[in-house]
Amino acid sequence: MYEEPSQSRGNGTFHWIPPSCDAVKLNVDAAWKNGNATLAVVARDSSGSVIKAWARQLVTKGPATAEASAIKWAFVLAKQKSFLKVTVESDAKFCINALLGVPDEANWNISTLCTDIQHLALDFVNCVFVWTKREANMAAHELAKFVFNQGLPFSCNQSTLPTSVMEAWQRDVISLSLLI
Repeated sequence: MYEEPSQSRGNGTFHWIPPSCDAVKLNVDAAWKNGNATLAVVARDSSGSVIKAWARQLVTKGPATAEASAIKWAFVLAKQKSFLKVTVESDAKFCINALLGVPDEANWNISTLCTDIQHLALDFVNCVFVWTKREANMAAHELAKFVFNQGLPFSCNQSTLPTSVMEAWQRDVISLSLLI
């Protein structure tokens, strides 16, 4: 249930990789400053199309808590949407490693959140945790930045993505077509 699949990346660069045809990939990110965070989740299918994107504000103690909270929120949203198979991808390596049980990554600041996430993950037929570099997580990154500046809860579909998020998504789709 918890694994980090190997992903081939062309020429040492990182690109967004789609989930299997029957799964949904949830890219997550958080923006944090002075105790305020924005959590962002972008759900995409195997063709790279955006199913839905969400972002919201949260008061947190630090960036680690914000990143782990974004992962937890992704599971809550996936459950609400009745997704059965999910890949949760984050550029917060310490969070993914903590969820995968890497001992050196134990962080007491997020241990309760990680336990909550692991319990939520049991509600899915299949769940995969994946770490990626930020360059392969730009749609979620841009969404977190956009909503941080707006200060309001936000949700949209592919046709109503904010410009910066749309541009990041389009770069992903273009790089995906080059990998095939």
